[in-house]
Amino acid sequence: MFLGSPVIIHHTCCRARQAQPKQRGLSQSQQSTLEVCIVSAKSAPASPASGLAVCTICLEHMVPGDEFFKLGCEHQLHRKCMERWFEFSSKCPSCRQEVL
Repeated sequence: MFLGSPVIIHHTCCRARQAQPKQRGLSQSQQSTLEVCIVSAKSAPASPASGLAVCTICLEHMVPGDEFFKLGCEHQLHRKCMERWFEFSSKCPSCRQEVL
């Protein structure tokens, strides 16, 4: 009878942890406080190789019309990429600094 008790206690503890999930990323309301910018044709160089910002998540160059988050650490990442990133993390994927 004693051998079954630790399993029941462990099972109860696991259910208690599942009832209150820990938020790892940023909520939609937290994301709405971040600065969103749009790449303009004037700010984009003639060719991507001439210094256009690169999103460190998808590794694509920013092109005119792209929306991006400009984080406090000055890194610029595509908005769509960061929205997915924020589901799991609240830190910049480039430097790991807390975003808020």
